Formats: sequence, C-alpha cells, structure tokens
Amino acid sequence: MPFTRSNGKPRDKPYRLSDRYGSYLVVKPSKSRLRRMIYHFHHCQRTITFGRYPKILLADAGERLLQARCLPADGIDPADQAKLNKMADAGAALNSFSFIAL
Repeated sequence: MPFTRSNGKPRDKPYRLSDRYGSYLVVKPSKSRLRRMIYHFHHCQRTITFGRYPKILLADAGERLLQARCLPADGIDPADQAKLNKMADAGAALNSFSFIAL
C-alpha cells in the first residue's frame, strides 16, 4: 500500500509503508518516521536510512535511492559510502574560511 499522510499515523508497534521506488517509511509509536531502503551486499541484507520524513521528501528519497542502487554493482557498500560522504562534508566545513578566521 503506498503511503500518504493519512495512513502514516503511529500505532502500538512500529510498521512499514512501502512506496513504488523500493524504499519504505518506518512509522514508530513515538511519531517519528524514517525513510529506509533494504539492499544486499556480499550476500548480506543491509539497511540504509535516508533521513526523517518530512525532512526528506519522496522526490529526494527517490534520487538518493537511485544513487544507492548503483553502488553495489560497482562493489561499493552504500552505507559505507554515506559515512565517507558525511566525513568529507565535516572536513570541508572545518577547512572553510569562516571557521579558520574565528
């Protein structure tokens, strides 16, 4: 069942709402909603989280999903690549002029 704002309400237990792009939304009892994707890498099932809903919209998640799908074919784990990207962004922020000037 595709998810909409009306059927993404919290219940007693966490549950999933899948979409047509291959990702799904996890709705937790604490009212938090996380957009995730399951993929297989080296015969292991892994999960990558794209972010919280509504901060990450369906269109943005679709773009990230397409990027993440291409990585295992090249022998790159999407979760590890996301960690490397996050570290590179943090390093770039530390080397900015505004940070050094302070």
